[in-house]
Amino acid sequence: MSYTINGKLVDKYSKEGVPFANIFLISDPTKGTTTGYDGNFTFEVPNIDSMVGISQIQYRNIQLSAGDLNYKTTRLDPQSQQVGEVEVKAKKWLPYVLYG
Repeated sequence: MSYTINGKLVDKYSKEGVPFANIFLISDPTKGTTTGYDGNFTFEVPNIDSMVGISQIQYRNIQLSAGDLNYKTTRLDPQSQQVGEVEVKAKKWLPYVLYG
């Protein structure tokens, strides 16, 4: 028997929906779904005690039981990432070729 859970992921501070977050089973990460543009999701789990992982590049990863997500709004904590030194290289582009 499986269970369908529904919920919404929102930003902890702005309370806006978090689009395209990954929601997956910890026991089998190949089974998962993503939130819609508004942060809502529907996901089928083997049982209500299944552990579920949530990841989105701009937020801290979390793990919760499926029961803790079902019919609830879950707040995700933003995380800032610092980027090291960036080097940009460019080549000169000629828009035409001369034939002689």
